[in-house]
Amino acid sequence: MISISISQFISVSTKQGISAQQKEVDRIKNKEYSPGMDYWKPIRDELSKVLKREHTFDSFNSIVKNATVKRNKRENYHKAAIRLKNFFSQHSYECLDNHHTQTFWYYPNGDLQVRVAPEFNIKIDGQKYFLRVHYRLKKADERMTMKTIGPSLLLLDEATKNVRDADTKGAILNLQNQKLITLDDVKDKYKDKDSLISVAAVISALYRRPESF
Repeated sequence: MISISISQFISVSTKQGISAQQKEVDRIKNKEYSPGMDYWKPIRDELSKVLKREHTFDSFNSIVKNATVKRNKRENYHKAAIRLKNFFSQHSYECLDNHHTQTFWYYPNGDLQVRVAPEFNIKIDGQKYFLRVHYRLKKADERMTMKTIGPSLLLLDEATKNVRDADTKGAILNLQNQKLITLDDVKDKYKDKDSLISVAAVISALYRRPESF
């Protein structure tokens, strides 16, 4: 069984062209997770404490200060911290219980499963969300558009429908533009199940191809 995370699903679906998608799938196949290799882990961990009001947004300062300059971490952490503070300072928010729920979505035509773990069960401006934050840096071969993010939002919605309240929406916060995106924002043609199946089929097929070098 091929098993990937929703973040990896998003990273493939937003790539432009088969060549870029193949390279991303190859990278996923060869990358074993370790906390030290998780680029955004310090920011993600701190955000959890901030949104639960255990820390303030100023606590990001020490994360940025202690970050290495390698791979532009200090600069990118600084940008992410500013964008997170800007977004949440413009909205009321409350972290709810059960924000570590994990579930799975299974590609019905093959042996691919996608692990879906919303980072936050959170209320923003009175609306409840299962929220994921998209930290990825803007890249030349990647486009975060409604067309490319639609299948991922549908996947999030489908995978969590049995574990979330009926009035809770799946959402992705795109830090590139500080926009909160839900299925309501996506055109119907980009959020039907065929689009989700199509991306899953591409990932499944590329996973079995010989690796490109």
